[in-house]
Amino acid sequence: MVPGPQSGRRPADLQIVAVTVAALAGILAPSVLLAQTPEAPPGEQELLGAPRVLQAIPVRDAPPVIDGRLDDPIWQEAPEARGLTQRWPDAGHPATQQTTVRLVYDEEAIYVGMRLYDDDPDAIVAHIGRRNQMLDSDWARVLIDTNHDGRTAFEFAVTPAGSRRDVFHYDDTQSTVDWDGVWEVATSIDEEGWVAEFRIPLSQLRYSEARADGAPRVWGINFARFITRTWEQAWWAPSPPDVDRQVSLFGRLEGLEGLPSPGRLEILPYLSTDLTRGPADPGNPLHSSNELGARAGVDVRYGLTPELTLSGTVNPDFGQVEADPAVVNLTALETFFPEQRPFFQEGVDVLDFRLMGADGPPERLFHSRRIGGSPHYALEVPGGHTSTPSNVPILGATKLSGGLGGDWSVGVQSALTRSARAEVVDAQGETSRVVVEPPTHYGVLRAVRNLDRGRGNVGAIATTTHRSIDEAHLEFLHDAAYAGGLDGGIRFRDERYRARGWVAGSRVEGSPEALVRTQLSPVRFLQRPDAAHLDFDPGRRSLTGWAGEAGIERLTGRWTGRILGGARDAGFEVNDLGFQQLSDLRYGTATLDYNQYTPGDRLREWSASSTVMESRTFGGERLRRSASLRLSGELVSFWSGSVEVEHRAIHLGVHELRGGPALHLPAYTEGSLNLRSDLRRTLVGRMGVTYRGDHGWDGSVLSVQPSLDLRPSPRTRLQISPSVEWNRNPAQYIGTADPESDPAYLHGRIDQTTVDLTARISHAFTPELSLELYLQPFVSAGSYDEFSVVDDPRASDPAKRFRSLEADRAGGGSDEILLRDGARTHLLPDPDFKVRRLNANTVLRWEFVPGSTLYVVWTREEAVPGSDGTLDLRRDLSRLFGSEGTNVFMVKASYWLNP
Repeated sequence: MVPGPQSGRRPADLQIVAVTVAALAGILAPSVLLAQTPEAPPGEQELLGAPRVLQAIPVRDAPPVIDGRLDDPIWQEAPEARGLTQRWPDAGHPATQQTTVRLVYDEEAIYVGMRLYDDDPDAIVAHIGRRNQMLDSDWARVLIDTNHDGRTAFEFAVTPAGSRRDVFHYDDTQSTVDWDGVWEVATSIDEEGWVAEFRIPLSQLRYSEARADGAPRVWGINFARFITRTWEQAWWAPSPPDVDRQVSLFGRLEGLEGLPSPGRLEILPYLSTDLTRGPADPGNPLHSSNELGARAGVDVRYGLTPELTLSGTVNPDFGQVEADPAVVNLTALETFFPEQRPFFQEGVDVLDFRLMGADGPPERLFHSRRIGGSPHYALEVPGGHTSTPSNVPILGATKLSGGLGGDWSVGVQSALTRSARAEVVDAQGETSRVVVEPPTHYGVLRAVRNLDRGRGNVGAIATTTHRSIDEAHLEFLHDAAYAGGLDGGIRFRDERYRARGWVAGSRVEGSPEALVRTQLSPVRFLQRPDAAHLDFDPGRRSLTGWAGEAGIERLTGRWTGRILGGARDAGFEVNDLGFQQLSDLRYGTATLDYNQYTPGDRLREWSASSTVMESRTFGGERLRRSASLRLSGELVSFWSGSVEVEHRAIHLGVHELRGGPALHLPAYTEGSLNLRSDLRRTLVGRMGVTYRGDHGWDGSVLSVQPSLDLRPSPRTRLQISPSVEWNRNPAQYIGTADPESDPAYLHGRIDQTTVDLTARISHAFTPELSLELYLQPFVSAGSYDEFSVVDDPRASDPAKRFRSLEADRAGGGSDEILLRDGARTHLLPDPDFKVRRLNANTVLRWEFVPGSTLYVVWTREEAVPGSDGTLDLRRDLSRLFGSEGTNVFMVKASYWLNP
């Protein structure tokens, strides 16, 4: 092994412990000392006192009419909640406008009446948008913790114009808009302000049975109001900004007696038809310029108990889902794309198990995008034609989620995909069908036990993947994959601190071919020649691994901090049903934050944050040593900005040579600046600039991201977000020549420019009828020169690390390049590239009756490849918009049944 900058020091095990502990102790010590006598921010004393209480009363006669008027007699009888406290902008101070809330119930629903007084009714901001759109509007919010567990809550929110938003809160501070309930609300604006009147059916809530000991039923409850013109957020049960809690701070809702166990059967059948028009391809017998399609399916939800819901989908359709954004990935690691399909988005609160603390995208044990993804087998037929489905068809899926009574909650999901087949016409004209993905079953089980009403929790998860592989060409896939984990956390010392952690294990099984592929994957690269601690075994039929993490953090006060450490061994593998980029990893990190929420003469609020991080492989190779500082603030004019600087020391790249030895990478410094104008205005501008400069050579990345957000009317919104990035890398990996005998790791200097524009236009005719347009033209071009080969991968001097090569682009043909290394030559495809893509999506959405929706969708996808590495924006966009892409027109209707 060539000695590099990491050798010649104390043993790696002692070094990572010494460096990490010293760094973390140094940064956390001030936090611990300062936290001994914290200055109580406004509102914290009230927070630490007894929770607020609201008494609900039953409806004795007719329930209130949901008309936004609050003139029904029952509203005058109900006790009143008042006295909201600001969270923003003057934390802890009384709300500037008075709000009163009353709550009544009957055997079918909860009714909430909110009177939101305003001394300037003409200034009320009443925007209209589609359901669940986050609008810069005034809002009234009702949040109900039906299990009184301090962790989960249902939220129902409305603007003065009647646009709705429903949110599910979990883990106390997390939330998702992927839950859609069926409920009613009516609003009105008058000379005193505005009114919001809610009817929330009990069938849409999950709540426990009456207690066997006869104790009264108690729910958690909170109400909030947002006033756009002053950017004021106020809560009935105070929610200070310097306390990292939410649901556990709710008040108490008492007086709920005799609530029935409502039947919760919901059936949502759908029908869809589509027309796909694409470019003509006369020589391809499998291609048709016009293809008609039709689908039918059904979603079913049934409440097994008041807390537990069984959901299922048969032949699901996700044609209304927006396409993933275009990217160019020049690294060895997989790109993360979030889940956007409605059925799989629901229940994320129970099934989520994050691999916290790892650098990069949100790695997790369960990532539902694996279900019904693209086929794994890439079929090639020289001289022939193929037609491969873009996604594996899902036969059906079921999900069980909710509470088991007491403090337990559970989530179970099962999904089955059928085999995906490609149609083939070979060079002789013979037709056939080839399986490109086998039938597969995916399963996940998650259970969580709540401790001491949200102060802590313990949980477990297990995932399984089973494939029925009968074809020899698919034996590169795992037959089976299993993963499991335990996690937990607890708040202590008056709930100012939290300790949490997790451990997980994995096992994959399959043919030797499948396990070789796993060992050679970028997640681990077990074949690396300089990693004596890694073990590559071509005869393996299984691989097991483990991972874990633990940390402690301070949650409240102006000074907060966190410290955590974790590790994953090289055998840890969860990508069959999870998302994972890294293994063979040990890391530690610490963060110290200071937050000032008291407005001053110029600054409304400001904060500072510093972080250090150290990570190494189990062989002691340093992957990262970094320190960062971030400053952010908001002016009294509501303009805001932030600046961040990070320095990363010299480190080793174990992925750079795609299974070759670790490569010495230079230190670099990265800085970013972000500015934002006043969010209350009709036109909001943002600007982000990021620059990264390498030390020791001339590598750099510059990114500029401006954006404009225009609201010409309460119904219409236009968002334009262009970005330009210039990437200059003196040694971008191109490929490995002769990998089996005498590998040569080839690099070149890349000059890459990427231009991306994301534009969105939305118009709401009514809160139930909206039109949205999405457009993303994307162009990225990269050209290479100054080719080189790795000579001494761990040399600190670039002249010793790389050896220059002579290049002849004409020597091997117009689309190939010949590289000469003395007497040795390498012929490879010319690495210059150009990616031109256009994604467009238009969706007309009409909720014609509650829970029932009609979609009219137009989608356009276009890709214009090129080998010219020079970007000419006008010409490239002209080619992109002038080409004939693939257009899909779809109509889909679903109807909600609640028998």
